[in-house]
Amino acid sequence: GGGGDGGDGGVSPFFAPLFFFESFRSFSSFFACSSCTFVGWKCGSPFVAVSDLFLLQQVQHSDIAQGSDALETEYTVVVGDSKKDYDQFMRTSPAKNTDKIKAPILIAMGSDDVRVPLIHAEEFVKNLKDKGGNVEFIVYKGEGHGFNKDENVIDHYTRLEKFFDQYIGKK
Repeated sequence: GGGGDGGDGGVSPFFAPLFFFESFRSFSSFFACSSCTFVGWKCGSPFVAVSDLFLLQQVQHSDIAQGSDALETEYTVVVGDSKKDYDQFMRTSPAKNTDKIKAPILIAMGSDDVRVPLIHAEEFVKNLKDKGGNVEFIVYKGEGHGFNKDENVIDHYTRLEKFFDQYIGKK
């Protein structure tokens, strides 16, 4: 799967009529988080997931922050600046609006992800649980920004199938 964010292979094959659920990867997973937060999808499964616009710009140990100035240049033009656009970031970051999420969430991350470090999911999951949200959180040890070990890929897609069967039904 992938998120269509420029290098991870496109969108995951898990689509339903009228987009009642989604499984996205990387920055595109922000779309899945946002859709469960603001659109009211039945369920969502972001993985290696951006859920907080502040963190994406502020976490200094990501490879994006260390490898380029994109978070201070392009990001501020396309997305915004976390200081100047504070109110907008608060309104549009799913991790800051977990009280609006009614849909079940399955979120999966790699323990060694340097593109979207684990703190993104940890904060989102903590906030969601604090608001009584229905969330399943899995961290795959030794995986980075995607899952490459056969056992983890199989486990992830098996979990996705069970999750979607439970919340949208079998086809």
